[in-house]
Amino acid sequence: MKILYITSDSGWGGSSVALFNIIENLCTLNKIIVFLPNKTGTLGQRLNKLGVTCIDSPFGINCYPHLALSISSLKSIWFFLKSFYYIPKAKAKLEQVIKSFKPDIVHQNVGPLNLSLGICQKYNIPHVWHLREYQELMGMHFFPTTSVFRKSIFSKNNYNVAITNDIFKFYNLRNGIDTVIYDGVIPNGVFAHKCSKEKYFLYVGRIQDVKGVMDILIAFKDFHRLYPEYRLLLAGNWDTSLDFKKKCDEFIAVSQISSCVDFLGQRTDIYKLMSKAQALIVASKFEGFGFISVEAMFNYCYVIGRNTGGIKEQFDKGLEAFGSEIGFRFEDVKGLVHAMTLVVNEYSEEMLNNAKNIVDSNYTSKVCAENIMNFYDKILKGR
Repeated sequence: MKILYITSDSGWGGSSVALFNIIENLCTLNKIIVFLPNKTGTLGQRLNKLGVTCIDSPFGINCYPHLALSISSLKSIWFFLKSFYYIPKAKAKLEQVIKSFKPDIVHQNVGPLNLSLGICQKYNIPHVWHLREYQELMGMHFFPTTSVFRKSIFSKNNYNVAITNDIFKFYNLRNGIDTVIYDGVIPNGVFAHKCSKEKYFLYVGRIQDVKGVMDILIAFKDFHRLYPEYRLLLAGNWDTSLDFKKKCDEFIAVSQISSCVDFLGQRTDIYKLMSKAQALIVASKFEGFGFISVEAMFNYCYVIGRNTGGIKEQFDKGLEAFGSEIGFRFEDVKGLVHAMTLVVNEYSEEMLNNAKNIVDSNYTSKVCAENIMNFYDKILKGR
């Protein structure tokens, strides 16, 4: 099969990792081309090692910035204007690639991007749209309007993949036409870390308000009064908004917890950090899938997760399979403090093992790639 993938992320974010894991499993038996903004980025470099052809042309997502969030950061506004300028040129180049390659399937890897659907309709090629985000709930406003986006995903020749049942419901996708396929988080040949626990809680991800970082800091302040020997480690880069960093710094100083809160920056030893942590905390207000929570469970690390979106779905899957929880749910700051207290007082080897089993049976790259390939076959057979 000839497959053309399109992605707006040339780096190594969650959508890029998920795409790479799919391609790694499919590239041996299929002919694949990836169209992306910059083939010299991390994703392009890794695909090149697989022998996968990458073609680049600058472009960005079809979203305009939320002014209330971006007024202090001209960078996001500049990014939008630059993307708007480049998209017509990228579409022209993409059309040439499609005419030359003649793919059986064109697969767009992210939701807030509409680069390929019109071209696929012109040449009657099946188009797959991978929906990973809640978009407007996360301050991502599709250009020109959200209603245009929602109408586009139900267009002729388009088939949608949602990464969770919750996102499937959020967009009111079509049973029998669209599907749910969980991301393949754990790549082939990767082994879990299992270590003795140290006295710290861990957050991994971008340091921004929508990820619930302030809720984590508030909860840790209250938890620290009861258990002063524990630390909070936050691994990831800061959001571009300086206002949020200032807000966090001021809260930490006033709360007198600066000696036990460490911002680690971007790390390459995340699995090791997870395996030694008391728990990973996922406090995102709208978590599409929960990539990082799956990695934590794979490495025998408790997950304390806000009971929403992809995290809730992962926990529900464990509850359905084993009749008991595979993580600690919370709804608010008070619940987060309670969950942290439970973690340090109620160690359960069974919970850790059950969580690892859920990951192995649902969230590996091999399982995801098989489901993606089956979806392609179904689409082509139905034409």
